[in-house]
Amino acid sequence: MRYQSNTETINSLRYTNTYLTPTKTIQGYPGALKQRINNVKINNKGSDEYYTPPEALEPLLSRLDKQLVYYEATSGVSSAIVDYMKENGFSVVGSEGRDFLLDELPEFDAVLTNPPYSIRDKFIEKCYELDKPFALLLPVNTLQGVRRGKYFKTGLELIVFNNRISFTEDGVKPHFGVAWFCKDLLKEKLEFIL
Repeated sequence: MRYQSNTETINSLRYTNTYLTPTKTIQGYPGALKQRINNVKINNKGSDEYYTPPEALEPLLSRLDKQLVYYEATSGVSSAIVDYMKENGFSVVGSEGRDFLLDELPEFDAVLTNPPYSIRDKFIEKCYELDKPFALLLPVNTLQGVRRGKYFKTGLELIVFNNRISFTEDGVKPHFGVAWFCKDLLKEKLEFIL
């Protein structure tokens, strides 16, 4: 994002797993960026948080076992993934303010989340440490890297979108593609969504 003044209106703000109403006002940049999402104040300075649209979930959900209990690790402010999964007959537990990386977690069978990309390595590491099935929506370039590679060698399944997914209500698509990085959830190791 580029900022031209201390008060600027933008058409989208990124925060994990839900949509914002377009046209939010940011005041006081370069100080803390303050936003209201469903009347909850958010400090979104330098954020890399994104909303997860249904079109990113549909290809994954059609391949998942409805008998499992899924944990959405980043549903603190928004609950779009939780809501969408419940609407589609899945059992899912939201994070309810828990820190996925530090706090004790509730009982669940598999992790399903769109983590902040700036700390994706920590989420990947935690998922492999938990030794439970998982699905993480991540940029395709997450495949690269020595640190990640040591985990991926122990098991990885991918659902790759051939088209970029828009994470904002205005339909603007990011410069990168995303994929579902999974372990022990899918029948196929690699699938392309046309």
